[in-house]
Amino acid sequence: MLFREFSPARLAREVNVRDLPGYGVLSQKHLAKHYITSLSKSIESGNFTFKPPKRTRTKSFVVYYSEKLGDQLVQRRLIKILRSAYDIRPADRGEIVAQTLQLLQEGVPKYLLRLDIKRFYESINRESLLAQIQADCLISNAAVNLLRLFFDSLEGVIASGVPRGMAISATLSEVVMQSLDRAIRNIEGVYYSARYVDDIIIFHRGGAASVKEAVEKLLPHGISLNPDKCIEIYIGCRCEPTCRCSEATCRCFKKCQCRPKENRNHRLSLLGYRYSLSDVITDRKKQQKVSVTLADRKLKRIKTRISEAFLDFIKNRDYRLLRDRVYFLTENHRLYSPRNRGRLKAGIYYNYPLCSAVESFENLDNYLRSHIFARNNAFGRKLRAGMTSAQRRELASVTFKSGFDARRERVVHTIRAREIRECWTV
Repeated sequence: MLFREFSPARLAREVNVRDLPGYGVLSQKHLAKHYITSLSKSIESGNFTFKPPKRTRTKSFVVYYSEKLGDQLVQRRLIKILRSAYDIRPADRGEIVAQTLQLLQEGVPKYLLRLDIKRFYESINRESLLAQIQADCLISNAAVNLLRLFFDSLEGVIASGVPRGMAISATLSEVVMQSLDRAIRNIEGVYYSARYVDDIIIFHRGGAASVKEAVEKLLPHGISLNPDKCIEIYIGCRCEPTCRCSEATCRCFKKCQCRPKENRNHRLSLLGYRYSLSDVITDRKKQQKVSVTLADRKLKRIKTRISEAFLDFIKNRDYRLLRDRVYFLTENHRLYSPRNRGRLKAGIYYNYPLCSAVESFENLDNYLRSHIFARNNAFGRKLRAGMTSAQRRELASVTFKSGFDARRERVVHTIRAREIRECWTV
């Protein structure tokens, strides 16, 4: 089993194009073959060890990475073994947000829970996880031993949990959470639940508090909810708490005088979107109106990137780079590399196709124009000194709203994409 799982042929398949520039041993076939064969033999003989991961700060998190090529190849093999054994399939963000919208639009009373797991990766108990994997008997002893060696390499690097930023951590977290996902779906009254990493959304027919308590009891050892980010919502009728009718023959609803009020609307942020809807249902036969915009955190992130792009222009006076950054933010793009040949899509529409209200895009357009035509402060004076009127007009001709509506698209090479992102801290 060990030879098949970690044979030179299997390990060689884990080498990807991104490894080539960073590791000279891959520059020639005979050197690469010798390295991978030696790696396989060291695993087979029991001499293989993982080097402790390095840490760096990216955006607002401390993340970890493996320097050693052999460590990366073995981790990639373990990821594939675990995904196959536990039938792990990545959650589809697009499917979750679309399903949430559809359920919110249904004209039936509903309870909704949006839960957030506190310090997700850092809360995973490594000992419990390894014991669970051993007890499940779904992977070989060789793979279990390598996981143990990986956890041993974390001692002295991170006090608890699995290292944020490493691909194997995402897979290990899914192993931990699988039992919770199944258990939530089996809670009485729950008719839809989904989880995307540490965000959980639940639709329920009964009291939301009881479901939240049930979820808290089901959480794996060491993992807890973040109370500051958990939201409980009821959508139906404000009279419901005092109603004594059975659900099937409710007489109160026909006499209900509750009407939508703007100041009582519910607002739900989920996976980059903000859903806004009335807290009451006036007609159960009609689809309820739900406004979908960008979440406040996403708006703030895009605005920060706009500011950082212009500040970087003041330093380097590279107008083409500034223009490409504005295009990158306001439009859509296909990321091209020899490997994917433009199949990867991203941008203002591809990332947020469900947006139905224009207010987010108008907000961003106004913010962008305030930078392009800044005049009466130090920032504006420095910007005018390095940019012509024609260049200002060119930048002002593109907007977030038109990029979304027209789905304008450009092909951007991954090398240029890295240059574009270089100045962004979020």
